[in-house]
Amino acid sequence: MNYLINWATKDVQKSIGHFKQHTGSIQNLVAAIGATGITVKQSWHVLGQNRGVLIVAADNLAVLHTAAVKLGEVFNVDIQQVLTDKEALTALAPTVK
Repeated sequence: MNYLINWATKDVQKSIGHFKQHTGSIQNLVAAIGATGITVKQSWHVLGQNRGVLIVAADNLAVLHTAAVKLGEVFNVDIQQVLTDKEALTALAPTVK
């Protein structure tokens, strides 16, 4: 399943430290906190702001929850399940004529 994660920093210096420590890779950060089973598909940072967006894939919701809790000291996160266009069209196929 795919998830949209909106994140915002609570502590700018700590978040910069996390990012630098993990060579500027959100996937490395996810691995470092032990959140195996999460694949970062896309990552964006909002210009001039301390927030961004991730698209991740995960089959285990507990892993996403654990990652959010472990990063909760530094980041606020909002996680929403999302569908691709193809998945949405497939879901609508029986109702669309």
